Amino acid sequence: MTMVLCIGHPERSPVLPLHPGARYYAAPSPVGTPGGDGTRGRPWDLATALAGGRGGSMVQPGDTIWLLGGVYPGRFDGTLTGTSAAPIVVRQYPGERATIDGNLHVHGAHTVYWGFEITQSNPVPNANDALETYGPDCKFINLVVHDAGKQGMSFWEDEGTSELYGSIFYNNGTHENFDHGVYAASEGGEKWIVDNIVFDNLAYGIHVYVGSRHPFLSNVHVRGNTAFNTGAISRDGFQNANLLIGGDVRTEHMSADSNLLYFPGTTGRNLRLGMPRGDNRDILVRGNYVAGGAVTLLMNGWAQAEVVDNEFIGAGTIVDLTARGGSIVAHAWHGNTYVRDPGARAWRYEGAAYELATWQKITGLGNTGATGTTPMTPRVFVRPNKYEPGRATIIVYNWGHQPTVSADVSSAIHAGTRYELRNVQALLGPPVLSGTYGGGAIEIPMAGVDPPRPVGRTGPTPALARTGPVFDVFILNRTK
Repeated sequence: MTMVLCIGHPERSPVLPLHPGARYYAAPSPVGTPGGDGTRGRPWDLATALAGGRGGSMVQPGDTIWLLGGVYPGRFDGTLTGTSAAPIVVRQYPGERATIDGNLHVHGAHTVYWGFEITQSNPVPNANDALETYGPDCKFINLVVHDAGKQGMSFWEDEGTSELYGSIFYNNGTHENFDHGVYAASEGGEKWIVDNIVFDNLAYGIHVYVGSRHPFLSNVHVRGNTAFNTGAISRDGFQNANLLIGGDVRTEHMSADSNLLYFPGTTGRNLRLGMPRGDNRDILVRGNYVAGGAVTLLMNGWAQAEVVDNEFIGAGTIVDLTARGGSIVAHAWHGNTYVRDPGARAWRYEGAAYELATWQKITGLGNTGATGTTPMTPRVFVRPNKYEPGRATIIVYNWGHQPTVSADVSSAIHAGTRYELRNVQALLGPPVLSGTYGGGAIEIPMAGVDPPRPVGRTGPTPALARTGPVFDVFILNRTK
C-alpha cells in the first residue's frame, strides 16, 4: 500500500492583486527598448521595465509586467515598489520561457517576481548570486534558478514579511564550501521559505545563517521544502547539509516544519540545526521526513526546542544532540519515529553514542518516539501549489523500488483535466506522464532521469547518479 500525504499551508493565504491594474510588457533587445511604451507591440527592455517604465513612474501599484519569451542577458536591478494592498507583479508570460542570463538584484518593496528562469551561462567569471534580494514584503514564486557562479539566491530583507515559494534551485555555486542553493539571513521582519525544491547545489542546499558580524538571526520559517543530494557537484561529495538553520550569533524564533530531505547513503549531514558558536535560543522542529546521510538530525546547543512528529530514516547516526550549557530541560521531544535498530548505537549526546533507550535516559528526554521497521512500501507526498491552481509537487520515496508508484492527485487537479507530469531533474524534457485525469491515483514511472549537468565549470565535475527508482520529485501541471 502506498501512503500519500496531501499537505496544505493554512498559515499563509495568497495575497495578490484582487483587481489588477495596467498590464505592461518587456521583451529581450532589440524588440524591447527603453523608448517603448510597454505595450505588447512596443515592449520595454527589462532594465526599463524593472525601473518602472519610461521615466521611472509609469508602473503603479497593482500593475503587472509580463516578461515575453527569450533571453535577457545582463545584470538587472528591480526597484519597483507596490503596496501591501496592491503589489506589482513581474511574471513570465503564459506559455513562454523568459530567462535572465546574469543577475537580478531586488531593492523595491511589495513586488512579486513570478515564474521565470534565472541562470548564468558562464558562471565562473560571473561569480555572482543569480538572485539577490533586499526589498521588504516581496514574494518570489515558482522561479527556476540554476547554474549560478555563487548563490542561487541571497535572501537579505530585514523588515516586513517576505516569501520564497515553489521555486526550484539546482547546480548553483562554484566556490567550494561557500556557495549554496538558497542563503537566507534575517535581522528583522519575517521570512517564509516554503515548498521549494533544492538539489545538487555545491555547499549547502538551504543555508539559514549569519556570521558574527551580524547582531542576530530571527524569524525564518522553513516549511514544506524538498532538498536532496546537496554537494553532488562538489569535489568533496555529500558532506554538508540539505538544510541548515543556525548562526554564530543569537538565533531565535526559528522553525523547520514538514520538510522532505534525502541523501542516498550514509554521507552528508541531512538536517543541521544550530551552530557551535551560536546563542541558539528557540526552534520548532515538526513533521519533517528525513532520510539518509551520515547523520539525519544534527542538533547543536538549543536552549529551547520542540521536536515533534518527525520521521528519521537512515543507516548512520539518527540523532546527534548537544546541550547548551549542559542542559536541555527546556526541550520537548515526542511523537517522533526512528527507522533504525533501537539497539544500534545510533543516538549521540555530548559526543557519546548510545542505543535509543539509554540515550533517552541519559538526556532526560524520556519517551521521544517509537522505532519503525525499514519501509518497503512507497511514501508519497502531494503538495498543491497555493499560487497556481492545477500545479503540484509530488515527492516519492520509493522504498520498495517499484517500477511505478501510485499518487492520488485529486487535491491538485479535477477529473477531466488535461495534465503533464515532469521530473524536476528534466524540466525541459518530455513529460514522464500525460493525459486526461480520471480521478483518484495516477501511476508514476520511477525509472528516473539523468540529473542536469552543471554548465560552464572549469574543473571536472563528479559523475551525477540518478536518484530513481528510490527517490524522485515531479512537477504536475494542468494543460489546456
